[in-house]
Amino acid sequence: MTTKFKFNFSLWIGVCTGIYAVIYSFSPLGQTGIMPISFVAFAIFFASGANREEFINFALCFSCGVGWAKICIFTLGLTASLPMPEVYSSALTFVVFITMVTFVHFIIPEKFRLNKTPGCFGGILSTLLLGGDMAIPVLSNLIAGLIFAYVCASGALFLTPKGDWTLPSNVKTDQG
Repeated sequence: MTTKFKFNFSLWIGVCTGIYAVIYSFSPLGQTGIMPISFVAFAIFFASGANREEFINFALCFSCGVGWAKICIFTLGLTASLPMPEVYSSALTFVVFITMVTFVHFIIPEKFRLNKTPGCFGGILSTLLLGGDMAIPVLSNLIAGLIFAYVCASGALFLTPKGDWTLPSNVKTDQG
């Protein structure tokens, strides 16, 4: 990847971010006040390789993660009544819960759609951070961020390997 490619791709992402921020602000999501959650999805998608063909996998795993978080919150409520200090009952819950979630998503073969463990944890952590009552806004923001990341990743299709702008039909890339 040339410096020119990196600069133009960065410019594409920057412009897309500005457009996203304006659209987001005027959308119903803007009323949630949790725009940073959409950047959690963006970061996870890019850190995982920004493979556009895995969009559905990530969307499903973010959704699954929000569901897992709801189960975790419910379980934390149950274990809080155990005859031990709450810090220990919470730790016990997280040991069992995280072991189970990680094992389930690690053993799912690549051919299935629920194989993006980072996406699952993004959904879990975002929901735990904001609380179970925010599950729908969290998931909506994660999906919006994923769509935003997909558009940003698609910018590579408009660049030649040397970094010149072109139409997507005129270039082949390994960017997804």
